[in-house]
Amino acid sequence: MSAWVARRLAWSVVVLVIVSTATFAIFFAIPTDPAALVAGKYATPETVALVRQRLGLDRPKPVQLGLFLARAARGDLGYSYTSQQPVTQAIVQAFPRTLSLTVGAALLWLLMGIPLGIVSALKPGSIWDRLALMFSLFGISAPAYWLGLVLLGLFADRLGWFPLGDYVEISRGGIAGWSEHLILPWLTLALLYAGWYARMTRSQMLEVM
Repeated sequence: MSAWVARRLAWSVVVLVIVSTATFAIFFAIPTDPAALVAGKYATPETVALVRQRLGLDRPKPVQLGLFLARAARGDLGYSYTSQQPVTQAIVQAFPRTLSLTVGAALLWLLMGIPLGIVSALKPGSIWDRLALMFSLFGISAPAYWLGLVLLGLFADRLGWFPLGDYVEISRGGIAGWSEHLILPWLTLALLYAGWYARMTRSQMLEVM
């Protein structure tokens, strides 16, 4: 067991290094100068050069990659060129929102997908099975951005059932205010994944039966 865990951890490190290297390469393939972005729109070439030197962007690319991986191993992911704050701090600030969205949507799509798959498996070929198949195809095929805009335009803008505002923390808006701002994002993700879970549940049940 310990050997398996060690292999998994080692492979995770390898994957992280590969992903970090690929991300690093893509970043420099984009035709954008981070130093000019940080310096501002009206910065002089001299100012841009100073910013580039301060950020270490004047060093060879392999050296920059090595320094980045060394800092990342210590938990230092550097600074965001746009927000001018530590990346780790930005991740920590966004984590409650990400966790709220992910957990809520996961519970909702499981509550939708698994019962739908069970009903579909118990009555194969029935109208319920066909409706479940149509729902699954819709969920799998619909783009998330399109579905989110449709739900937002219908239930928030036209009907006014949900607010159009930003995320509200529980400490500021209570559970009611927190959840009503997340229902539509939860529903968007749930509709996308519930269909897949419904078909998977149906297939597994039919194999057992």
